[in-house]
Amino acid sequence: DRPYALAVGIANPLVILYLIGGYHNDALMMGFLCLGVAAAMKDKRILAVLLLTLATAVKLPAIAALLVVGWVWAGKDAPFRKRVLSVAAVMVPALAALAVLSVATGIGAGWITALRSTGKVMDTFSLMTMLGYFGSDLLNLLGLSDNPEIAVAPVRFLGLLAGLGISYWLMT
Repeated sequence: DRPYALAVGIANPLVILYLIGGYHNDALMMGFLCLGVAAAMKDKRILAVLLLTLATAVKLPAIAALLVVGWVWAGKDAPFRKRVLSVAAVMVPALAALAVLSVATGIGAGWITALRSTGKVMDTFSLMTMLGYFGSDLLNLLGLSDNPEIAVAPVRFLGLLAGLGISYWLMT
């Protein structure tokens, strides 16, 4: 039932506590992302790329949606080369639009250099960060290290590799 699913989606604790209660720009990114994916599913390509580019302008991880949309628009049985060209056909205008937005808003390329600090946040909303902290606590208990980065960084990297592998497997 669509109205029930929408109500549960909006009224779930993650949306209420984290996105709305926390004033996070993740909510804005997710709004653009959901609208962009909906437009992509209806084959409204220009609108989809525009909305997904706006989501990416809010938070960079949304760029993954642009990659996936380009990959999928190539067709179900498309060869790898055609998929790469389709991804490029999506990414080139998206990156151009991001450049124009960066200049038009006065931000310039400053947001790119700010990306260096994005991995420094160590909250436990991430499963891999939580597992890394568990490994760090175990190392600390054994007297081997009291530095959380010894375990957290490699576990997060393994999670990234696993995510990339799963994503590629799901898209092929």
